[in-house]
Amino acid sequence: QDTVLTIACDDFNGGPNETNNVRVLCVDGDAFSPALVKLYDETVSVGEEITVPSGDSTLPKAIFCEISQDNVKRQELFIDTSGEEDLYLKDVFGSFQLESCGDKECLVPITYTYLLENVGQSAMDITEVMLTRDGETVDLIDEVEKKTLEFGDSTTISDEEALDICMKDGIKTTLSAKADPEEGDPCFNEDSYDIVVDPKECRVEVVITCEDEEGTECNDIEPPEPKCSEGDDIDVVSFEYIGGGCAQSLNSQDEECEDVEGGPSSLDDAEIDCTDKDGNEIYSKNDVSVGEVISFQTSDVDVV
Repeated sequence: QDTVLTIACDDFNGGPNETNNVRVLCVDGDAFSPALVKLYDETVSVGEEITVPSGDSTLPKAIFCEISQDNVKRQELFIDTSGEEDLYLKDVFGSFQLESCGDKECLVPITYTYLLENVGQSAMDITEVMLTRDGETVDLIDEVEKKTLEFGDSTTISDEEALDICMKDGIKTTLSAKADPEEGDPCFNEDSYDIVVDPKECRVEVVITCEDEEGTECNDIEPPEPKCSEGDDIDVVSFEYIGGGCAQSLNSQDEECEDVEGGPSSLDDAEIDCTDKDGNEIYSKNDVSVGEVISFQTSDVDVV
């Protein structure tokens, strides 16, 4: 949209630079006499928000601002704020960009909260916390007040930002953390949060979740103890059919395995018949595929 606005902008001494702080002095541009009505007078840096008028003052029909650095005048701005001229959010006036007018706000204060939780089985020390946003990565380990977490303990970090909801660009925030347990290898995890600030555009969001039948998140599923029994009876055993011959066997039993005519293929379905040591059938199926799981009830069986 074209901006139709009564504005005057003049640079002095090369204009303001982006590296040093500036003093911003704004006065009532509609009433220069008999005395200046000061609306704003502060030292600010690039990216900082300026609200005119400050305090309980009333916004006049025009504002006049002088920007200086090191006591040297760099810029003068005169902006019509009477409402009789068009004024749009994100309009740029010299070194100013309009972020709010009345009750319309572009910059919304938000708070990111990062949760670090010990979901393992022993105490751990958090050794690294890295935050990445807008292509920049910063180390937040010094922000972690509680670095040693017992099992089930957690700690949080808060990060306050100003969200520009008038911009179309999305914002991706990623937090990664590393920790050292009392025993074993270090662990690592990360999470990301995407902000889409333009709901009028067509956007699709994909969220992946993974959990077992009991609702446990896949990364939190604990592996079982590898040894099946300490001499107790085993009620059920399940095997995945992987195909292939006896040469690939790898177990701690004195097994009896014999291939006939080259052994089973690793590609084709197979017929599987299983009996106990007395010849009683405990499993039979004609078309077992590679990757299929077969289960036996073994409560009354000593040897299969």
